[in-house]
Amino acid sequence: MDWSQYVFQLNEELKYPLLKLQNYEISVWSIFVFVLIIVFSKVLATRLSKIITKTYFHSSSLDIGRQDSLVKIVHYTIYSIGIMIALQTIGINISTLLAGGAVLAVGIGFGIQNIVTNFVAGILILFERPIKKGDFIEVGKDVFGIVTDIAIRHTTVKTLDNVAILIPNSKFVTENITNWTYQESQIKIRMAFNTPLTVKVKDVEKILSEIAKNNSGVLADPEPSVLLDVGANLTFHLIIWIKDPAMYNVVRSSLNFEIIEAFQKNNIY
Repeated sequence: MDWSQYVFQLNEELKYPLLKLQNYEISVWSIFVFVLIIVFSKVLATRLSKIITKTYFHSSSLDIGRQDSLVKIVHYTIYSIGIMIALQTIGINISTLLAGGAVLAVGIGFGIQNIVTNFVAGILILFERPIKKGDFIEVGKDVFGIVTDIAIRHTTVKTLDNVAILIPNSKFVTENITNWTYQESQIKIRMAFNTPLTVKVKDVEKILSEIAKNNSGVLADPEPSVLLDVGANLTFHLIIWIKDPAMYNVVRSSLNFEIIEAFQKNNIY
C-alpha cells in the first residue's frame, strides 16, 4: 500500500461519522475543525483586543471605562462569529438552531435560566454602560468598591478592603445600584460633626475648612465647604471631593484624626 492509499484511508476514517443526529453527521475531522476554529477565534479576539488597546486607546482621550466596554464588545463579537462558523462546520445550521431555541429552552427549563439572564445582562451593561470599569459603586449594604472587570456573566468589584467580589450581572439590571462616579471620576464625601450649642460657629467652620484644604487627598476644586444644621446640638457638615475613590477610607480617617485633635485643643467638645 503506497502513501496515497494511506492518506485516502486516513481521510476516510477521519470523516467517518461517529454520531448521527437527524441530518447532522459528526466525525473526528469535523470535531477537529470545530475545536480549531473555536481556539483560533478566541486567540484572534484576544490578540485584536490587545492591539486595539495598545495602538488606538494608548493615545485616546476616551476614559478607561469606555475603552474597556468597546474592547469587550469587539472581543465577544469576534468570538461569537467564530462559534457560529464552527457550528456550521459540523453541519449545524444556525437558523435551524435558533428556530428551535424556544423548544430547547422549555426542555432545559430553569437549569440555564440564570446563565442566560446573566449573559444578556452582561451584553446590556457593555452597550448601555450603567457601570463601567473604574467606577466606584455601592451594591446593597454590603458591597462598596471599584469595578475592576466586566465579564459576560459577572462583574468583579474590589472593595476598599482589597477583596474581590464577583457579582452576577443580572443584579445590575434588576436591582438598585449606586454609582458614585457615573459621570465623573471624583466623588463627594460628607462628614458630620456634632457640637454643643455654645460653641463659636465661625471657629468651628474655620477649623474644618483649613484642615480640609491642607489635606493632600482633598481636591482644591471643587473647594471644601461647611454647612450647618441646628437642632438639640449643632451639626456641622464638611463637604469635600476626592479624586481617587480607593482613598475614600484613608482620607476620611485622616481628616477625622486631625479634626478631633483640633477640637480637643480648642475645647470644642
